[in-house]
Amino acid sequence: MKRILGLSCIFMLSACGTDSDGSSSGDSAAESDYTIEAEDGDATFDFRLISEKDIYQKGEKVRVKATLTNNSEKDIDIEHGGTWLWLDTKNLTENYEFQSAMEQPLITTTIESGETITHDYHFSGGSYVEGMPGEPYSDKVFTQMGTLEFPKSQYEIDAKTDFNIAGSDEKFEFTGTIGFEVTD
Repeated sequence: MKRILGLSCIFMLSACGTDSDGSSSGDSAAESDYTIEAEDGDATFDFRLISEKDIYQKGEKVRVKATLTNNSEKDIDIEHGGTWLWLDTKNLTENYEFQSAMEQPLITTTIESGETITHDYHFSGGSYVEGMPGEPYSDKVFTQMGTLEFPKSQYEIDAKTDFNIAGSDEKFEFTGTIGFEVTD
């Protein structure tokens, strides 16, 4: 039986735990303040997309990660492309889009029962080609994004998993979007 699971979570981060100037108002907010979560109907997997904060200062490294937890009673082999997770980046202010690229063909990853695997965000956008979504961007912007020191702007990171259980037709897809801002 083929099961395609599409869970969409859109979580636009607001200034939770910050004053209007972006400074902290007491203790830093809990990680869950900047997290989207999804699970499949049978609760085999939990997927989370997490930003360390909702407002970053220009020159500060953006810290975003995704996690996938195996909630089943057994170890599971998943099959996927070069990664089990795709992270596309959008600069909403300048209308730039940076799409992920596959690194290699089909591979298998074993996730032990109760184990959580983590994928830290790294910029993997490719070159702009006429006709692609978004506006053209410079090599300077591309290089700056690659250092994770994003230019001042509003951003979204779109996450998508795409994997199946090895030896079966069970396919799992989780999607989510997390937003944040980079200020002066």
